[in-house]
Amino acid sequence: MHVPSPVPTRGPERPALRVWIRWTAGFLAFPIAGLAGRAAAGPVDDAMSAWPAGS
Repeated sequence: MHVPSPVPTRGPERPALRVWIRWTAGFLAFPIAGLAGRAAAGPVDDAMSAWPAGS
């Protein structure tokens, strides 16, 4: 005898919201990382100052 699987009780998934949140977090991370890098290594004005900063 075959017993059908139960119907899921959760609502529909919202992948568009997840994509939007991930994109927004990445978008905001770049300026924050830039400020943190500037605070840690100082301004990068030439190639010799960019080398220790990892750029």
